[in-house]
Amino acid sequence: MVLTGAGTPHEFVAAQRDRLLGCDGTLAEVSGKRLPPQLVPLVSERWTNLFRWRGNGRFPTRERRRLAGLVDRVHADGRALRFWGGPSWRSGVRRRFWRELATAGVDYLGSDHLRELADLAADLGTRVDAGTSPR
Repeated sequence: MVLTGAGTPHEFVAAQRDRLLGCDGTLAEVSGKRLPPQLVPLVSERWTNLFRWRGNGRFPTRERRRLAGLVDRVHADGRALRFWGGPSWRSGVRRRFWRELATAGVDYLGSDHLRELADLAADLGTRVDAGTSPR
């Protein structure tokens, strides 16, 4: 399946008889419109819209619980989850952020720092392939 990014009209994709295309969507889109997971299999959210933690210091317990609840909710709906726009300015910050996401069960980790992300995946005993969840 090919996934399209933000802005793709869900109605257009849903109308295709032989669909090999899926859309990503936000929590608001999949909650409010009841778009099926076959149409919107991936929920993509901007990290800074939902969380205050920017990778410095410990991940606050309240936010960790909120992340776990989000992961559970998205997975219970038959979808995968990814975040974009997370902390990325320093190596240690990136690694803390990615580790928290992986530990919480977030399905896809993205980065422009591929070697560093692959090293963390090796540390966690996971595999990172294009299009494959790092869990």
